[in-house]
Amino acid sequence: MTNTLIQFHTLNPCSTPVGVSVDDEGYVGVVDEYQGAWKIDPLNPNNKQLLPIANDHYTYSDMTGGQLKSVVLPM
Repeated sequence: MTNTLIQFHTLNPCSTPVGVSVDDEGYVGVVDEYQGAWKIDPLNPNNKQLLPIANDHYTYSDMTGGQLKSVVLPM
């Protein structure tokens, strides 16, 4: 298996990306340390939406909630 770059694009106007994840709809989420979170359409990266969030940000693990939706409670 090899890694192949399919497309490169900048995250402008994202100033300082501190986390990236893919949600359960296939959108790419990028957390900006100072502005909030970006929701990016991977088929059209210019189609992105800023979700403003107050204060400074950092993320790790399941920032989109997609993994939480896959949890099955034991019976």
